[in-house]
Amino acid sequence: MPPQNTRHVLVVEDEPPTQRALQRLLRDCTTTITPSVEGAIDLLKEGIAFDVVITDYDLAGVQTGKDLINWIRANRPDMLSKTILFSGNDDAAEIHPHFVMKPAMAELRIALIQLAD
Repeated sequence: MPPQNTRHVLVVEDEPPTQRALQRLLRDCTTTITPSVEGAIDLLKEGIAFDVVITDYDLAGVQTGKDLINWIRANRPDMLSKTILFSGNDDAAEIHPHFVMKPAMAELRIALIQLAD
C-alpha cells in the first residue's frame, strides 16, 4: 500500500499486461485503473481529485483516448494539462502535447513527475 499523501493517478488502459506494468511503475502512487473511457468519465464526474490522468489511445470499445481528452477539455479543463496520452501509435502524438510513446516507461515516469508537481 502506498504511503499517505502520494499522488493519485487515474490510469485508463485495457490491456492487463500494461495495467500490471503501470501498477509496478506507479507503486508509490495511489492508482485507480479503468479499462474504458466511460469508466474514466464516470470517475471524473464524481469529482475524485486525481493528480494525473494517464490514458491509452487505442482502447477496446467505441471510445478512444482522444475521446477522453476531448471530454476532459470540455468538462474538466483543470485536468487537461495533467493528462498524459500513452500509446504505441505515434499518430496519437498530434492529439495531445503530453504524449509518451509505449513502451517508454521511464519517459512516462518523468512526465508523471513533471505534471504532478
